[in-house]
Amino acid sequence: FYASFSRHDAHAATMTFTEDGDFTNMAGIHVHGHQAIEGRFASLFAGNLRTAQRTDTVRSIRFLTPTLALVDADTIITGTRAPDGSEVPPRKGLMIVVVTNEGGHWLISNFHEAEFPQPRSGR
Repeated sequence: FYASFSRHDAHAATMTFTEDGDFTNMAGIHVHGHQAIEGRFASLFAGNLRTAQRTDTVRSIRFLTPTLALVDADTIITGTRAPDGSEVPPRKGLMIVVVTNEGGHWLISNFHEAEFPQPRSGR
């Protein structure tokens, strides 16, 4: 997922999801299904994430069944642009996904991410 994201390839990022997958981003915006997910990524990659790079580092994988797992990962996104075009500081957060094994391929069925607050200066 994060390699496709960092290449700004909306279609490839979408193909890491199940057909009826759900995607909820750091801003709380939710979309459902391949068509909506691909449209959302295409919009983001044409906008404030046009130069973004993402790194996800897995914290844990918990297998609920042989074909269903929960994955927690730390996320760092650099290169996000503010409305004025300036680069915002690196965004750090947590990605929580439910993955299912379909035909030997692990796919994201439910994706949620939360952004950690920026550290306060002077404290």
